[in-house]
Amino acid sequence: MKLIAQGAEAKIYLDRGKIKKERICKKYREKELDIFLRKTRTKKEAKLLSDVKRVGVKVPTLFDVKKFLIEMEFVEGSKLKKVLNKNNYKNFSRKIGEEIAKMHLADIIHGDLTTSNLIVKKRELYFIDFGLGIETKGPEQKASDLLTLYQNFKSVHPEFDCWKYFLTGYRRKETEKAFVASQRCTVHSFFQRKNDASFPEGKRFSAKGRKDVQALLEQRMFQRKTSVLEVFEKILKRRRYS
Repeated sequence: MKLIAQGAEAKIYLDRGKIKKERICKKYREKELDIFLRKTRTKKEAKLLSDVKRVGVKVPTLFDVKKFLIEMEFVEGSKLKKVLNKNNYKNFSRKIGEEIAKMHLADIIHGDLTTSNLIVKKRELYFIDFGLGIETKGPEQKASDLLTLYQNFKSVHPEFDCWKYFLTGYRRKETEKAFVASQRCTVHSFFQRKNDASFPEGKRFSAKGRKDVQALLEQRMFQRKTSVLEVFEKILKRRRYS
């Protein structure tokens, strides 16, 4: 077992073609609190990996979760940070936008979006390191997720206009269609809210009616993305003038 990386929260080992991520003990914390935090954060990260994969975003395959340890696939490729160039930055930036849109529609925040946490394998992008990830419906947290990536693009890859092409991918309406299809959203589940009288109990829709509701679902998903981008622009403006 070989130690290949170490951060503030965890050690990363390569063991017989698999990655083992172990959350390390923090001696300055009370023992019981430390155990609780490491356990819950390990479980949370494993759940996020599974949830992200479910919405069609490529991540390492999860093999096992133990007390403080996650065992997962070793994605043998290169960090995007090292391979991004003038010939591929447009396509990769668009793809990143599409994939992050899927995560945000599923209310998943990565928490540390940088080109160092993206692996390129056979021209496919894999997202890694969900240690700071959370689940939330809040557009503010999603906008902060985008801000991290925006700052990374500007500081690490200033020679490329990555953000412009990222936005093209993030705004793509095809993302909503793919997301709605992957989640198998139903008419009933969408309108099944106590305060929503627009879905009469037991009502059946025709094929055209189902298509109309599908379109409505996609439109609402698009509105959610739009609200995230609006919040992002407000945050960016405050930072520029503060």
